[in-house]
Amino acid sequence: MQEQRFTDQENILKQLAGSGVVRSDLSPEELRNIILIGWVLGNTWLSYVESMGQKINEPALEQAVEVMVQHYKPYLQETK
Repeated sequence: MQEQRFTDQENILKQLAGSGVVRSDLSPEELRNIILIGWVLGNTWLSYVESMGQKINEPALEQAVEVMVQHYKPYLQETK
């Protein structure tokens, strides 16, 4: 199941690259690594929050979203 979800995310990012939303100068290996890093962040964020003694609440989830945005932001094309 995880492999399929990862493949789905990879296909979405490739489609975004093809449509100009994501930088098109990234190699397939770079795209895959970007997805892998995002995957690891997304799947371990709640454990990280709890390990820091914080509660899983709305602010913690908002912080997770911000971290993910910051991860993907360098790979997005600037819109005009």
